[in-house]
Amino acid sequence: MNKIEKTYYPRTSDFNTYGDLHPGSLLDLCQDMAGRHSEILGCGVDCMYERGLMWAIVRQKFNIIGKVGMREAVKVET
Repeated sequence: MNKIEKTYYPRTSDFNTYGDLHPGSLLDLCQDMAGRHSEILGCGVDCMYERGLMWAIVRQKFNIIGKVGMREAVKVET
């Protein structure tokens, strides 16, 4: 399976008043990468729609092991 990566630059609105990245913003980056990777694998949104299928995240669990600073690049890879 191919690995893909992309660098994101979170916006100021992606952080709370303490300078921490909102969990929802982090998960949005992951969802974007999942969509990009699914397109490469041939099972993206259009393909799924044509077949009457969809995929959904039902549960999620993650551990934050570091802090992302404002104006700091975030590399996401699958």
